[in-house]
Amino acid sequence: MTCLHRYSLDSTFIFLVICGSIGLSAQQSGEEAFGFYWSSFAGEHIALPKHPTVQSRTNITGEKPQFLYLDSMRKTKKEFIRGDKLDLTCEAIGKPTPIVTWYKDGKIYERSHDGQRPGPYDYQLAFNGLKIADSGSYMCNVSNKLGFLTFTYNLTVQDLIRSQPNILIIWEQKSPLYVGENVEISCTIVTFDPNTKYHWYYSDTNIPNEENLGVLIDPRLYEQPAFNGGNQEMAHVEFTLTLQNVTIDQSGLYGCQAENRIGYESRQTILTVTHRSIIIPPVFADTLARTLTEWSVGHSVMLKCKAEGAAPLKYTWLKEGKILRARILDPYLNTSIWYLKLKDLVPGDAGEYTCIVSNPYGSINHTYSVRVQDNPLDSKDTVRKSYDPVIMDKVSWILLGVSIAVIVAMVTAFAWLCMKMWKLKMSSRANARGSRHDIASLRARYDVQNEYVVVPNFN
Repeated sequence: MTCLHRYSLDSTFIFLVICGSIGLSAQQSGEEAFGFYWSSFAGEHIALPKHPTVQSRTNITGEKPQFLYLDSMRKTKKEFIRGDKLDLTCEAIGKPTPIVTWYKDGKIYERSHDGQRPGPYDYQLAFNGLKIADSGSYMCNVSNKLGFLTFTYNLTVQDLIRSQPNILIIWEQKSPLYVGENVEISCTIVTFDPNTKYHWYYSDTNIPNEENLGVLIDPRLYEQPAFNGGNQEMAHVEFTLTLQNVTIDQSGLYGCQAENRIGYESRQTILTVTHRSIIIPPVFADTLARTLTEWSVGHSVMLKCKAEGAAPLKYTWLKEGKILRARILDPYLNTSIWYLKLKDLVPGDAGEYTCIVSNPYGSINHTYSVRVQDNPLDSKDTVRKSYDPVIMDKVSWILLGVSIAVIVAMVTAFAWLCMKMWKLKMSSRANARGSRHDIASLRARYDVQNEYVVVPNFN
């Protein structure tokens, strides 16, 4: 692509400007003839190199062009939003006063609203409201008879974003995080704006408050994610915060925030850091015997299986390889008790008893061999030996029920007897009061002598 511009420095030679390079062409004038030379440039200002055989005329005096605000020109941003205002300046000084020519994308620039070219002394291009079509490369060329300078602006104008970013998902902790481990906290944002900015915040509380996210985490600890959408296309952006070698003090709320010029949205998530528990599998606290001394019927025995290790410890008892059910005489068997008590042994209690102790980190077991001796000299044992433990349990329940029934009957009979005696007592008192009343009535009907009533003989 060529950007061609000619202008005369004097009657002797002509400058020819081509996009991406500069050529010096000379036309013959009298006895002087000049060759054709090229010098490349890349967007910055450049001075025309002198031809080794060209001598300046002694009657040419003045100053080459110089930019007045070169630093600020270099700091001009490159990306803009449709509707932004912008001034591109190429103001320069020199003697004689330099003229300026503006180019866009290699062609002499013409204003879009009136089709006119800027004048030779229009050192600024003013945009009162940028349009998408204003994107492109703008080059200014300022020159006088002693030299010239160029500077290029590259502009990108994007359409106005009319919506704020939205946070779809934020990371949630689903498993324990222990001291010294690493974790990545992320959130997924939907946005149409490639200029969306992202931030992480931290608060040492566990009470979410999206109006006050806490303190801003140092932006150097995370990277701004790349925008993966095209022009006016929606993008799903993954924004990640990496925490390494975490400590208890890093527990709290972490807030993800995405914002553009329209607005912002934020979400919070809770992070909990804990100490890793000590991993200790169960071990028996004492040395356990495998076979017990033979016991007689009617005695009681305790099988111990105490163990140590990380909580919780679970105790399970088996008899002959099957889970042991609670006995009537020892109903307190459960998984937290480290012993098994066999009360009032019967022949059916003999056998192999296995204790299994377990926790999340392992398990151990031990087996006892219990022997029960049937003593025929003991009448109590003689009665017991003929019963199976299950039958003995049923008989015990029946005896218990009969005992309760007898007690209830005795209490009822006693209560009835007490009530009967109370009624008899109340009846005798009533009869006594009736006798006194009869004597008083007789006094009124008969003569009273010496305080005694003479009662006539009714026979």
